[in-house]
Amino acid sequence: MRAHARVSVWTLIVALGALGGPLLGQEASEFPASEWPAVRAAMEAGGVDAAVAHINGFDVPLERLQLYAHVQNTLTWEEWPGRDDLDNYIQLSDAAITSALWFASTAEDDEEAARYTNAANVFSYNLAAELAVCWPGDDRIREPRHLERGLEAARRCIVRRHRLGRSAESYSMAYWAAGVHLLALDRPGAAAEAFEEALFYAREAALEADEPASVGPRAGLNVLLNQGFSGLALWVAGDPAGRSRYRNVMNITHAQEARSEDQQAAFGAAFIRAQLERMRESVGLP
Repeated sequence: MRAHARVSVWTLIVALGALGGPLLGQEASEFPASEWPAVRAAMEAGGVDAAVAHINGFDVPLERLQLYAHVQNTLTWEEWPGRDDLDNYIQLSDAAITSALWFASTAEDDEEAARYTNAANVFSYNLAAELAVCWPGDDRIREPRHLERGLEAARRCIVRRHRLGRSAESYSMAYWAAGVHLLALDRPGAAAEAFEEALFYAREAALEADEPASVGPRAGLNVLLNQGFSGLALWVAGDPAGRSRYRNVMNITHAQEARSEDQQAAFGAAFIRAQLERMRESVGLP
């Protein structure tokens, strides 16, 4: 589980909505999961180019996008020979985005085009999230060009989500992704602005869900996450309020984990703390 984790293949299928037809009723053990061994074999024999060619052999839009989503997700979690090279993930994700936008440009109506554009939005967010430096236990090297590419993907997410009229939570996720990359690129001022936008929309989402929107013991994970990252950015920028903001979130999430009877909520609080600690270490703060 990740706070602001990548979006799963099944979430993407739901996002595509009525385009799904009977495929939406299939079990996770069937397509697209059943096609992964063939994609992996192609990739191991001929690299990402071969994997993309195999996936693009599926002419039905939903099938191709389902398969891209499944492979994009699987490349993150499953061990395979090219996993440590983030350029492979970027290449696969770019191909997925290109396919989704092509289907959007040739859609029969605006509703269908919006579904395919949203698929591109999901692929872009996953790319931005994968390239972020904040994931505990992920020691793969992120070079500046990877961070710049992640920032570009996050910014395109922001634009697409506003054009599509997505939810406040969706906007929050996209601004958070931009902020993470800006902070890693040593642009703390711009990062702080992005995290403030993310926090604004996190609070909007909390209000819409009739949940506490202010930072405190009962605050939701999204509000706390963005408050904590905002504190880090301000801390790096030299604002003394940043460290206290960060420490306050760490204390709140520790208390939430300790008192929660809900295992998932406790895990979420612990994971936010781990993300923030990982990011603090990556930017060289004590």
